[in-house]
Amino acid sequence: MHTLRVRTYDESLVKLAVMPGETYYVSYSLKLWINTVSGKLTVIDEKKGRSLVTQSKLALLISSP
Repeated sequence: MHTLRVRTYDESLVKLAVMPGETYYVSYSLKLWINTVSGKLTVIDEKKGRSLVTQSKLALLISSP
């Protein structure tokens, strides 16, 4: 079991049971509310995760599995 933890004003965490050779996608969103920033981690499915990664233009997909 792995735990991903992010701290802004609040703490957000997600626990993942991972398997070798698998790819997991986690989304992190921030909300600003009255001078306070809070974040939320969410595990997302592969289709949405791959789409968000390729849209970011920070990654280049060379080959598809």
